Amino acid sequence: MFRKIRAFLFSPSAVFSVAGIFVVGFFGGVIFWGGFNWTVEATNSESFCLSCHVMNTPYEEFQGSVHHTNVSGVGATCADCHVPRDWLPKMVRKAEATKELYHYIVGTIDTPEKYEERRLVMAQRVWDQMESNDSLECRACHNSDRFDYENMKPEAVAQKKEGFARGDTCITCHKGIAHKLPDMSSGYTRMHRDMVAMAERSSGSGDRLYPITTIAHYASAADAKTEENPIGQVLSATALEVLERDGDAIKVRMRGWRQEGADRVIYAKRGRRIFEATLSPAHTDRVEVGEGEVDPDTDLVWNRVSLDSWVRQGQVIEDAETIWAYAHQMNQAACGTCHAPRDRSHQTANQWIGVLRGKQESVALSSEEMRTLQKYMQLGARDVETEGGY
Repeated sequence: MFRKIRAFLFSPSAVFSVAGIFVVGFFGGVIFWGGFNWTVEATNSESFCLSCHVMNTPYEEFQGSVHHTNVSGVGATCADCHVPRDWLPKMVRKAEATKELYHYIVGTIDTPEKYEERRLVMAQRVWDQMESNDSLECRACHNSDRFDYENMKPEAVAQKKEGFARGDTCITCHKGIAHKLPDMSSGYTRMHRDMVAMAERSSGSGDRLYPITTIAHYASAADAKTEENPIGQVLSATALEVLERDGDAIKVRMRGWRQEGADRVIYAKRGRRIFEATLSPAHTDRVEVGEGEVDPDTDLVWNRVSLDSWVRQGQVIEDAETIWAYAHQMNQAACGTCHAPRDRSHQTANQWIGVLRGKQESVALSSEEMRTLQKYMQLGARDVETEGGY
C-alpha cells in the first residue's frame, strides 16, 4: 500500500505539464498569501475591533486621549498600540489573541461592570507584555533619537534622560496615556486583607514575629490581654524575638539603636532614622542600653539597645516577606502611576523620609500605609544593606 501511494505521488503527471503545475502552484500561493495578509490587515482595522461591543468602553476612553485627537491630526488606531508592526511579533500577537475569542464566547467582560472588575488584570497584562518587548508598539511611531529636547519642559527632559539611563521603557512611565487607569489600590488592598486574615489565624508560635501594622506594646501580659496602659508603639515589620507566651499575650524582645537625647525612639540602624518602636516618657528606663558609637556623618552618639515588652496575638505574622511583598506592591501601584517606580537604592535611608513626605498628598495612601512603605524603601536604601526583601 505504501509503495502504491509513493508511486502515485512521485510519478509524472499524464494530464498537466510541469510548467502548468508550476504556474498553478505559483498563482495559488500568491492568492493564498494575499488572502492571508488581507485577513491579517482586516483584523487590524479599527472597525473590526469595534465590531465586538465590549470594546466600546475602552474606545470611548481612547477618544478623549491625545493619541486619538490632536493638533497634528495624526491619530493612532487600536492596532497601532496593541499589535507590533514587524511580521513575526505580529503573528505571535495574533496567535495569543485567539484566547480572547474564548473570553468573548463565555462573556468574561460583556458588561461595563465586568469590564471594570477586570480592568486592573487586563491592564497589568498589557503593561507586562510591553515591558517585555521594550514597548515595541510605541517605538513603531516614537523614536527617542528624534526627540526635540529644546521644545520640552526641563522636568520632562530630566525625567526622560533619567529613565533612559535606568533602562526604562515607554510604558514604564506612560501608563494610562490612552485609557483610564484601573484602581491600582485593589492589589495591595487585597494583600493587606490577606495579611490581616493570616495574623488572625496565626497562633504566633514562631520564634520571630513581625507586626503587620503599627501596634501597641505593653509592660505586662495582663495589660496586653486587656489592651490597657500601652507603653508605646511598634511599627510594622519590626523583628520581634519571642521570649514567652501567656494566652493571647506574647513577650518579645526588640533590638536596635537609640540616639542620645532621643530616648523615646528605637531605630533599626545607627544614624538611620528607620523607626522600629516608640515609648512613652514614663517608660524610657525600660530600655537596656549597651555600648555607644559615634556616627561619623553627624558626630552624634548612638547606643545599641534592647527592649522587652508584651504584644497581642492576632496582630503579628511569622513571615516578613509577606509584609515586604505588600509594600513592594504599594510602591508599584501608588508611585508607579505617575512615573516609573523608584528603585529603593535611589536615595539614602534618611532622604526617603523627605521624599515620601513630599509625595503624601499626591498618592492615595493612608498614614499607616505610608509608614510601611517608608520603612520598606529605607531598608533598601543605598546606604543600608538590603533587609526588606525584594
